[in-house]
Order: sequence, then structure tokens, then C-alpha cells
Amino acid sequence: MDVSSRTLENLARGLAEKNLARSRYMLAAGAAHRDGLAVVELLFVRTAEQERVHGRQFARLSQKLGGAHVRAEGAYPLEMEQDTVQWLRRAKEEEDREAGEWREFARQAREDGVPQAADLFERVAQVDETHGDRFARWAGRLEDGELFARPLPCLWRCIVCGHTQYEEGAPERCPLCLGPQSQFLALEGEDWF
Repeated sequence: MDVSSRTLENLARGLAEKNLARSRYMLAAGAAHRDGLAVVELLFVRTAEQERVHGRQFARLSQKLGGAHVRAEGAYPLEMEQDTVQWLRRAKEEEDREAGEWREFARQAREDGVPQAADLFERVAQVDETHGDRFARWAGRLEDGELFARPLPCLWRCIVCGHTQYEEGAPERCPLCLGPQSQFLALEGEDWF
């Protein structure tokens, strides 16, 4: 395999993995919806959209580098989880695995003399680490009963109508749209998605 074909193969693998991640997160969003966790559903939907964009960037760069039909082999996890916390924990594991893989692909792209691919893989690795950290944080909060309550007051926003209020916990019902507590998000900088 010549150097350029190795980078093209890694870009194709990246596209395949991002498409699988997007599908997996949409399934997870369905589980969160069934569990009545609207904000977790939105977390998965927004992350799925970000995965789509990452895949598109892999495809665009592959095309720019001359890759049209690239064969890429790999093992892609297809496990289905039973509940929202398990989906969040699995997502953390997958994001960490992918971040490590993208860093290895970046190293290979540098060796191949394709700095734009190395830069892309590094940027996606950074985002995936952020995704993983956020999934772990949300899983912990859900397990600890802190997803809709905080030890100190903070600003809460309804993800449906935008109503905000400053409290220790999200209201039982939104005073504006009358939606359930599960559609409130604590407005803490690290949790925006």
C-alpha cells in the first residue's frame, strides 16, 4: 500500500465509523425518549448531528485527495444497550476509543505527507474527547440523581420553549410551556452541546 492510499483508507474508515456513531446515537436518543429524558435525548441527537458533520469532512477531504472508491476494513461495534445510563456509558467508551484511533490516523497522515488529514484527525479527536467527557458526566449525574438538581442554585433552561429560571433544581413543570422537568437543562458552560 502506498502512503496516500493508507491515508485515504483511514479517511474512509473515519466516514464509516462516524456514520455508525450517528446511527448509534439516534438509537440512544430513542431510548432516552422512552425513559422520559428529553434533555438526554437532545444530547444524543445533537451529538449525532456533530458525528454527521465529522463524517462529511472525512468524505470531503478524501474526495479532494482523489479517493473515490476506497476499500476500508474494520470492526464496528453494534451492541444495543438496555437503558439510557448504559447508552451514555457505552458512548463514553466509543468516543475515547475513536479519539485514540484518530490520533493514530493523524500520525500516519503526517508520515504520508498529508498534513491536512493529520489536522482533521486531530481536530476530530479533540471533539470526541469532549463528547466522551460529557457523556460520562451526564451518566454520573443521572446515576446520582443530579441531572435535574444541583447542590447550589444555577440557571435552568427549558429546551422546548426557552424559559429560564435560577433555582437549585429544575421545576417540576415548565411555567411557560407546561412541559415536564425532563426538558430542563442546567446552563453550565461544560454541558452545552
